[in-house]
Amino acid sequence: MLFGSASTGAAVTGRLSRRFAPAISPGAGAQDGHSTGGRVFGYTNVPVDPSNPRSRRRYVIHESVAAVVRRIFELYADGHSLVGIATRLNK
Repeated sequence: MLFGSASTGAAVTGRLSRRFAPAISPGAGAQDGHSTGGRVFGYTNVPVDPSNPRSRRRYVIHESVAAVVRRIFELYADGHSLVGIATRLNK
């Protein structure tokens, strides 16, 4: 066994769960509208607390490209394929 006994393994697992649960629990990110990392076309990531550079970030609609995003969803809802939508956007 890796940890020597099942009870030791359970104790380590319990400590890890308590340590990381707040970071991965529901409501810890995306469900609250916070960015979970990376960029998303049509949105800007802005800090929740601008005075804290390590603050969580949230998505805000980037109005200059919002029309393009809406058009993509309309085309998809109308039955266009992803390749078809990409072809139209690249014209």
